Amino acid sequence: MEQKFEIVHKDDHILMKRDIRPIVNWLEFMDRWEKAQTYEELLGLLHKGFTINDSSCYSDRLVFYFNVADGWSDGKGLRTKPGEFKGFYQILDKNGETTPKDKQYLRLDLANKAFEMLCTNFFKFSENLKIHLRLCSAGARLSWWREKIINSCLFLTILNFFFTIDEDGAIVVSSNLKKVNDSYNGKFILEFIIAFTTILFEWEKRDFSCLKGESDSYMRQVEEYVSVTNDRVNLAKPLMIQILCSLNEINFLKKLVPKFDQSCIDKLTEIALKSKLNPLNHFVKKERKVRTIDEACYVGSTAAWLVKEFLLYKRISTNGKE
Repeated sequence: MEQKFEIVHKDDHILMKRDIRPIVNWLEFMDRWEKAQTYEELLGLLHKGFTINDSSCYSDRLVFYFNVADGWSDGKGLRTKPGEFKGFYQILDKNGETTPKDKQYLRLDLANKAFEMLCTNFFKFSENLKIHLRLCSAGARLSWWREKIINSCLFLTILNFFFTIDEDGAIVVSSNLKKVNDSYNGKFILEFIIAFTTILFEWEKRDFSCLKGESDSYMRQVEEYVSVTNDRVNLAKPLMIQILCSLNEINFLKKLVPKFDQSCIDKLTEIALKSKLNPLNHFVKKERKVRTIDEACYVGSTAAWLVKEFLLYKRISTNGKE
């Protein structure tokens, strides 16, 4: 029997039955985040969080994404808790195959999504911002970093994302940076780290002579503001060196050697002296930690060689002034 095709009259489109609007501000976004019940709802919110047109939430939005993304690499802090439901949910993968996923997987996937959005919308500078920072004056460039990063609540959030405390109570590079050298998004973090470190080492204490004549109260406010900035810069410099050593960015670090201060050398020495000698590769009877910078150089420690290079630079520059 011959089949006939008949066009059926269509009512209004299914979407026309909905009152659709965008989320109006970050407060509404957070309200929806808190009320969301399902993995899919949370994933959708994370995907669109950076499209919300609310200029007042610049730092709050980024702090939120950093907090959600924490543990994206190894799931630390996201594992199933005692007494929590340990069963599996049946979810379709990208190939349409049914795969069992537990709560830990769902949390880790959400952390990965938040990390992906951070890389795309924060670590990966937009072309317009790159052009702006490249063309603007050194003072304007420093001002951008100071206002957006160093003197905002983002500063400590970023450091807490990059670092953690190990079982001995020492500050160590976080597993959040574990895959930086072997992932597509990792290169954007590395670019950010290098740009941030460059700014830290370009920082100079401010000369207040231009403010002569201002009121005492205003001068105190300015001096306090600058003091906080300087403290944060001094805190961050050795920490960023620690990250770059862990990522083996030796060529970039060599460029910074003339600008190292004592805190940088102390950090490099601390890292170098964690190196170990072992019977297989070195002339020792049993494995032990190195005792000197020379031994650390023998092991091949990047940090130790940087200390040596700094001492050599200092000696040459001192002799050149005589």
